[in-house]
Amino acid sequence: MCDIKFYIFHCSVSETFNPQRIIDYLVIFHVSIKVTYEVRQKHKLEIMTEVEGSMSMKSYRRRLAASPRVRKNLIRQIESDVERDEDKNRTPAEIIQDVLACIKDRNEESAIRVDKLNSLVRLIKNHERLKYTYPAEPFLYGLRFCVSDSVKEVRIAGYRALRYLIADVGTLKQITNLHYDIFIMRSLAKDQKLFNDEREQVLKLLRTFSDVPSGTKFIPLGVMRAIVSIAEQPDDKLRNICLETLAEIMIREPKIVTNCGGMRVLLQALIDGPVELSEYLMMALLYVIDTPDSRKCIRPGVDLEIVLSGFTDACNKGSKFEQQIKASARAISVLLKSWTGIIFLCRDNKQAIKSIVESLRITSDETREIMLEMFFDIFRIKTPKWYPNFLSGKRISVYGHPEQKDNNNGEPPPSSTNVHDRLNLLDHHLVILLDIFMDSGLLDALVEIIEDKNQQVARKATLFIGEILQLSNRLLSVSRSIRIQSLPRLFSLATKFDDEIVRHSATAALSHIDNLNRTRNRLQISSIDNDSSPNPRSRNARQVENVKIKMGMQIDDKHFMSMLMESQVLNTKDGRKWDFEILMELLQGPLLNPRRLEESIKSKFIKRLIGFFRPTSRRFSEIEKTAENEIFVTLGCTLVSTLLACSDGVRYLENNKFLRQIADGLNQLDPINGTSESEPLFSKERINNTLTSGYFTILGYFSKYKEGVRLLEKFKIFNTFYHLSELRSREDLIKAIITNLDYSLDGHPRILLSKVMTSGYK
Repeated sequence: MCDIKFYIFHCSVSETFNPQRIIDYLVIFHVSIKVTYEVRQKHKLEIMTEVEGSMSMKSYRRRLAASPRVRKNLIRQIESDVERDEDKNRTPAEIIQDVLACIKDRNEESAIRVDKLNSLVRLIKNHERLKYTYPAEPFLYGLRFCVSDSVKEVRIAGYRALRYLIADVGTLKQITNLHYDIFIMRSLAKDQKLFNDEREQVLKLLRTFSDVPSGTKFIPLGVMRAIVSIAEQPDDKLRNICLETLAEIMIREPKIVTNCGGMRVLLQALIDGPVELSEYLMMALLYVIDTPDSRKCIRPGVDLEIVLSGFTDACNKGSKFEQQIKASARAISVLLKSWTGIIFLCRDNKQAIKSIVESLRITSDETREIMLEMFFDIFRIKTPKWYPNFLSGKRISVYGHPEQKDNNNGEPPPSSTNVHDRLNLLDHHLVILLDIFMDSGLLDALVEIIEDKNQQVARKATLFIGEILQLSNRLLSVSRSIRIQSLPRLFSLATKFDDEIVRHSATAALSHIDNLNRTRNRLQISSIDNDSSPNPRSRNARQVENVKIKMGMQIDDKHFMSMLMESQVLNTKDGRKWDFEILMELLQGPLLNPRRLEESIKSKFIKRLIGFFRPTSRRFSEIEKTAENEIFVTLGCTLVSTLLACSDGVRYLENNKFLRQIADGLNQLDPINGTSESEPLFSKERINNTLTSGYFTILGYFSKYKEGVRLLEKFKIFNTFYHLSELRSREDLIKAIITNLDYSLDGHPRILLSKVMTSGYK
C-alpha cells in the first residue's frame, strides 16, 4: 500500500504524467483503504465499496484534474486519514516509541516525519495527562533534529510538537538547557514572505512560555531581541502579534522587556498604531506603573509622555498622520480614565496636561476634531442623536428632541440639595478631571477654537463647552463652579462688533449653551415630582440673558428684519413650517429689547404668534401630544415670558383675546357658571391626546410674574381654578393646575395649593 502511495505522489509532481492514470490509481487506492477499514469495523463491505468507489470517481476525478496543488493536498489528506486510522488501533506507548524512532532518524522521508509529529500532537490532545506522566526529555532531544531540518514543513511540525510538550517549568528548563533559542532566533530572522508559517509557529511556542507560571523568566534575551526586531517593522505581518507578546511579557516580567529594548518599541507603538492596539498597550503600561517595583522601568517625564508627540508634532503631516493622532488620542483617553494615569500626568506642575491643552491651539482641523472627540470620551459625554446634523450646520432645536428626556430617564436633573448625596466614585473622578483641565486653561483653548473659520470644529467645541458647564453645575459646589461659569472671553467675543464672523460664532455658542440649560429647566418644570424652587443649574442663564439683551439693543435693522423673514412666521400661519431655532433666538434675544418688541407688535409677527395659540384658532390645541411636538409648548412659554418682560408686551396681552378665550374654555367645565358644550376645550380626551394640556404650562408662566398674576386675576382664571378644584371627576385638571403654577409669589397660587392639600377627598 505504501508503494502505491509513493507512486501516486511521484507521478503527481512529475512533469510528464497521465491525469487519467493518476486518477484511476487514486480511486483504487482510496477504495482499498475504505475496504480495509470497514473489514476491521466488521461492516458490510460490498455496499461501502460500491458507494465510496462511485463517489471517488465523480468527485476526485473532477477535483484532481484542476491543479497540481489540489492533487497534493488531497493526497496529503488521504495519507493523514490513513495514519489517524492506524493510531486508533495502537496504544499510546506504541505511538510514542514509533515517533521517537522516526524523529531521530535523519534518513527518514520528510513526509513520514511530519506525519509522525502530527500523530504525537493528536495523541497529546486526546490524552492531556500524558505530557505530565511521560518524560519529555527523549522528545526534546529528538525534536532538535526536526527544528534544524532543511525542510520547512518538518521544522513547522517540530515547533508545533514542542509547544504541545510543554507541561511545567521543568520542561522550560530543559528547553533552555538544550539551547533551542539558537534555532528559534534563526527561524524568526527568516524572510516573512517564504517562511511566515514557520515564524508563526515559533511565536505560538514563545507565547506558551507565558502560560506557564514564571515561564517568562526562561525566555532568553536573544529571543526577546528577535521579537523586538519584528515589532519594529511596520510592514511585518507578525508585528501585532509580537507587540501583544511583548505586552504580556511586560506585565509578568517588565525588567526582561526593558533590558531587550522592548519598552521603547511598545511606547512607539502607542503612536504608530494600529489604533485598535493602542488602548490595550496603554492598559499594560498602566499596570506596570501601578506598582513601585515595576514602576522603576518607566522613566518619569520621558517615556509615557511620548504619546503626546502625536499632537505636538501635528504640523509634520505624513501618510499616517491621522492614524497617529487617533492612536495618541486613544492612549491618552485610557490614561486619564485611571487614577494612576492622572497622578502620573500631573507630575511637574501638570506639564503633560498643559501640553495636551496647548495642542488644541494648533491650527490643524484634523488634530482639533480628534482631540475634541477624545475629550468627549474622557469626560464620558454621550453625544445626542442630533449631533451630526448640528455639526453640519443645520438648525437644530434641542427643545423638542425626545432624547433630551431620555438622557435623564424622563426625569429632571437632580437639584443641588441632594445631588452630592448620590455622587459615586466615577463622579469624583470627573471632578478631579474638571479641576485639572480648568486650571490648565481648557476653556480658553476651546473659546479660541470657536473663533476658527472651520464652522464644524467650532460647533463641536461649542457643544463641548455646554456639556462642561453642565458637568460643573452638577458636580461642583457653587463657589468652585463660578470660576467655570463666568466664561469671560466668550462673553467678550459676543460683544465684539468689529469682527462680525467672530461675534456671530460666539453668539451662536452662547445661544446653544443657553438652549441646553433651558431644556433641562423645562424637564424640571414638566416633572410632577419636582418642586417649584429655582434650579441651581441655571445660575449662568442670567449672564447669557444679559448678553442677549445687549445684543438685541445693538443689532441693526437689516439683520433684525432678516431674522423675522427667516422665521417664516410672516409667510405662513402653519406653525409646522416655522423655524423654531430662529424664533427662540428672537424671543430670547432681540425681542427683549423694548424697541424691537414694539416694532414686532406693530407688524404681524407677534399677532400671528399669539393667534396660533388662541383656542378658537384650533391650531395649537389640535396638535397631537407627542414628545416631538412639545416644542410648541416651549415656544408658547417663551413667548409669554418675553411679552411679560416689557410693559408693551403686558399691554398687548391685556388687550388680546388670548387669555379671554382660555378663560372661556375653562368656564365650560365650571360646575357653577359652566356652559353646555358638546366637546369642551379641556375635555379629558383632548387633555390626554392633544397639546391642550400645554395651556396649563403656559398659564404657569403667567404666575411667575406679578403682571402675569394680575392678568390672571383680571380674566378671573383663578376663580375658575377654585371651582375646578372641587370637581371629583377631573383629578387630571387639578393635577395639571397644581404642578404648573409657580408658588414663589404670595397670592392665589399658594391659597389654591392649600385648598387642594386640605381637601378630605383629594
